[in-house]
Amino acid sequence: MKTRKRALYLASAAAAAAVAAGGYYALRPRVEVPERIEAHLNTWYDSPRREAERLIELYGPPDEVAPALATWRERGPFKRIAVHGDSPDTYLEHAVAYRAPPEAFEALSRFGHGVRFDPRNGELSARSNLDSLNYLALNLADEVVKGVRSPENADDFYVRTARFAVFGKSADYMARLRFEPLP
Repeated sequence: MKTRKRALYLASAAAAAAVAAGGYYALRPRVEVPERIEAHLNTWYDSPRREAERLIELYGPPDEVAPALATWRERGPFKRIAVHGDSPDTYLEHAVAYRAPPEAFEALSRFGHGVRFDPRNGELSARSNLDSLNYLALNLADEVVKGVRSPENADDFYVRTARFAVFGKSADYMARLRFEPLP
């Protein structure tokens, strides 16, 4: 008898939570998205489309839209945030204003993990499918440039930290930038 009561209680609690969540989402104001943006998003893979919709709710409509790219400029510490709609895996890109000496270019390329330095535009960027992985990659790239870590050590740290995150362990490296980007 106790098992049946508990099952009924859990079922009713789950139903109440679903109704409450539905009410929350129904009452939440939706950001108006111009038709031309919506038309582009509807042709994208599901994951980048959902990510673009999340960023639209967070930051408003993108500053620039192309058939497979939405870009927000100057949001938070980032010079640029982009969602690539033609990539089902590594669709989210964060870029910061950054300067690196020429001797650091080779070390950055050895680190990998979606990190790219564009000296012409003064941008250090990371591209993956999660904000947290981009924070991790950018923080470690900064440490590689500053000589705090070797590319190999940074690679090991990235893999270990990302693996721990899968099991619910958090790291400051994945939550925020640990360096000050250029203005």
